[in-house]
Amino acid sequence: MKRKYIIAVATILLLSSPLLYFNIRNNENFFIISVGSLLTLYITIFVSYFLVQKMTNGRKQKEIYIKLLSDMQKLVTDKSAYTISPTDDSARLTTIKRSMSNYIGLIDKYSKKFHLEDEIIYIKDKFSEYETLLSDHISDFTYLSKSSKELKRPLELITEKLSEMMLKMFD
Repeated sequence: MKRKYIIAVATILLLSSPLLYFNIRNNENFFIISVGSLLTLYITIFVSYFLVQKMTNGRKQKEIYIKLLSDMQKLVTDKSAYTISPTDDSARLTTIKRSMSNYIGLIDKYSKKFHLEDEIIYIKDKFSEYETLLSDHISDFTYLSKSSKELKRPLELITEKLSEMMLKMFD
């Protein structure tokens, strides 16, 4: 990246040097500039730089948030979240629940910035359904192994809402 930047700057300097030399040689007032023009130039450069920087930071934050949503979506659509065998252990299920809960917490923390408060409330509600079903039968793996459809339903609704949130980020 740094090398590409140096090459780009060197190319611009090489291409603009003949033009600069021609202007300096043929225009004796080339370096004469009023204070007002100089001040305008500095203000323009300063404002342009900070506006571009602010837009870049906002774009990066959006990209990171969308990555968070996508990672959460992968976690929720993972078959291990709703397909449970009768020989499973509660530690694995607790880990899955905790991971989902952590992602929801992160998504919730920044939802206000991206105006996604209603969506996160919906996701929390559906996650609560999933969590309740797991918690109520955490020691009955035979029941949970037969309940994959009931476990999958709130996760599918969360997946759809996450997709909707990703699309809404570009409105």
